[in-house]
Amino acid sequence: MPETALTDTAAAATDTTSMPAPDSVAAIVRQPVPKLPWSATCPEASAPSAPSDSIFRIEIATDWLAGMAGTQRPVRPGYDSGVLTLLLCSFLIVAMGFHRGARLWKSLIHDLTDIRRRSNAFDDRTTGETWVISAMILQSCIYTGLMIYALLGIQGEQQTGKPVFASVAAMTSIAIGLYLFRLCGYWVTGYAFTDHMGRLQWIRGFNASQIMLGCLLTLPSLIAIFYPDAAPAMLIIASVSYIAAESVFICKGFRIFYHHFESLLYFILYLCALEIIPVILAFYGAVSLYRLIT
Repeated sequence: MPETALTDTAAAATDTTSMPAPDSVAAIVRQPVPKLPWSATCPEASAPSAPSDSIFRIEIATDWLAGMAGTQRPVRPGYDSGVLTLLLCSFLIVAMGFHRGARLWKSLIHDLTDIRRRSNAFDDRTTGETWVISAMILQSCIYTGLMIYALLGIQGEQQTGKPVFASVAAMTSIAIGLYLFRLCGYWVTGYAFTDHMGRLQWIRGFNASQIMLGCLLTLPSLIAIFYPDAAPAMLIIASVSYIAAESVFICKGFRIFYHHFESLLYFILYLCALEIIPVILAFYGAVSLYRLIT
């Protein structure tokens, strides 16, 4: 081996004064890093950048351990599983017996406009048609309940945790109760002031007007629950539809019951007792029930 190589190796082995002793590294005291001014608003700023920094920062700030508070995800009323189930069931009930659609629609138009006293082909109802008419009236009550739900202030995105289905079911129940009350009132009024044929025509006209209202409320109610921002415009359309359906039915009732000038007083009393006061009471009942649920 050359002499110069041996000399360099010996010098490297003996030159230990330039390297720090192991005890000198342990003797160095590391100063904690001060909390930065923006740590209060930025939790990520206080997170340790290296594992060795955690022992110095853990006693200074622990914001990074708590994380950030979460917010509830907004959910539209139409995405509620209970509301979707209610709509799906109503669609299926109507679809099961709608194979007689053409004859049924002709019969409904006849019930809504005709007041002739003689019998015709539209006076006879089969079991299937009665089933479909009942299902369509139920569907109309569901759409009415959805519009009442939108009318009571649910016009924005519904927050998670609110009883959406319970509110819609309660409003639908009020719509069904209003329909049954009016149906009983029409039966009693027709029994007192007209014959069997006139009473039958009047009640059938009422059912036809409710089915007509349900058809007119289909799109507005679905848009109102799936796109709550459009609820105010849909409520205007629903109000116009309700006025149109009620006007057609009231005109038919006027043609049935008006015989002379004195009967006009009874007709005005009928309007107040069965067309105005029950709707007002149902609305205030819906407001009270909605506040109780929510």
